[in-house]
Amino acid sequence: MDAVLHEAMNTFHDLFRQSTRRTGDTFVPDRRRALFPGFVEQSPKLHLWSSGQPIPEQGPRLLIGVATWSGYDMNLLDQIEEAPANGIWVDVFDVDSGQTLDELSRAIPELEPPTHTPVAGYWNDGKFVDSAAGFHGRQLVTRVCNLSPEDVETRMQTIMTRL
Repeated sequence: MDAVLHEAMNTFHDLFRQSTRRTGDTFVPDRRRALFPGFVEQSPKLHLWSSGQPIPEQGPRLLIGVATWSGYDMNLLDQIEEAPANGIWVDVFDVDSGQTLDELSRAIPELEPPTHTPVAGYWNDGKFVDSAAGFHGRQLVTRVCNLSPEDVETRMQTIMTRL
């Protein structure tokens, strides 16, 4: 990620705010998907996941699929970043990065074909525990990461005011 852009953007919400509005007769390319891996690499708590990576055999592990164009998803990642450390290994990926529904189903068991993000799967000591998508996926992430449900929902309600 170039230094000037990195200085100006420090949170996943900043990534969400990247302009994709029309300029003249064309749309500005949506750079969020391309920038997302660099943001994750800078994170002390999040790890970029790619299809085929093994599930850790020890400890809790959460896999979260987000849409970089979703302010709700990007703010949820910010809240994970801001929370006290809790010993949970958190892998993340961009759901628009090319996974098919079959690959997603193999990566996160028992997940119904999602219609909303985030998608989330939770394992403990290598054993699958739970999965969910959309609002329920956000609730699963909130619970596993020990976030305040009230704070999460309050922040979700204010996303559009922080554009």
